[in-house]
Amino acid sequence: ECAANAASAAQAHASSTEAPKTIALLIDRWLLSLVGKRKDATIEGYRQLAKNHITPHIGTYKPGELSTDHAQFMVDAVANEHKPNTTRNVRACLRTALNYALRRGWVTRNAAQLAEMPPIPKYLPACPALSPRSWQPWS
Repeated sequence: ECAANAASAAQAHASSTEAPKTIALLIDRWLLSLVGKRKDATIEGYRQLAKNHITPHIGTYKPGELSTDHAQFMVDAVANEHKPNTTRNVRACLRTALNYALRRGWVTRNAAQLAEMPPIPKYLPACPALSPRSWQPWS
């Protein structure tokens, strides 16, 4: 019963028609809307991505004023510090939260949609001596 009350309170807050003032508040609202629709662990994963990567870079921006350049800056900053999977997940988290805002009329476009993923470096062998160029068949 307590979980059901928490879920209904979260839904009531998430369905508020007033647009959130910042990206950080938008993401909080989006996460609340996921209660009961996604597993708790999934929501917590999104929450950690937002806390560790999105909020520090662009959390104070107003959702309607966020540009693709702002989103690209965040993606590039995350890519410089983390693996490609983390970068992809952070971009996807922001893009999905902005889609949530777009469906409610809080933004007119999704600024993260056009942010590009940086190129992923090609695989480099752990041991240069075993690279395809240096490898020679036994004679």
